[in-house]
Amino acid sequence: DHISRGNVSAVSSFLSQLGTKKRSAASILSTVIDNTTALHAAVCAPRGSSVELVSMLLSAGAPADTREPCESRTALHIALARGELRAAALLLQGGGSLEAKDKQGLTPVDLVSALLSKGMWEAGGGACFAWGVTSPLASYAFPTRCAVLT
Repeated sequence: DHISRGNVSAVSSFLSQLGTKKRSAASILSTVIDNTTALHAAVCAPRGSSVELVSMLLSAGAPADTREPCESRTALHIALARGELRAAALLLQGGGSLEAKDKQGLTPVDLVSALLSKGMWEAGGGACFAWGVTSPLASYAFPTRCAVLT
């Protein structure tokens, strides 16, 4: 709850109580509660606290590629889909994989590419040259990757 609210000081206090027991911390931090892990909650925390929380959790031993059970998405999937690029960079440095596929077969890059392409499509800007699979993220088909020429 402290993580999802962005309460950095409470999370810091909890992690300091775990001390240097990295193995115990990793086990606790990879536990799924309410279909989410600590890192998933951190990337969904209020903007401004998510990057610090992700950094703290990774330093404490949270595994970067733990998946949530509903969609089998990693924290990197969520970070990129939410536009949390600094948090995504930390997750990549901490061992997150751009190749991890969720239950729909989508990688973290597929999620962000789909959202960018949808925005381009709706804005009517530029010529969008697309490739990839049709994304199940919207009620209509749009490309999952695009290159824009202006």
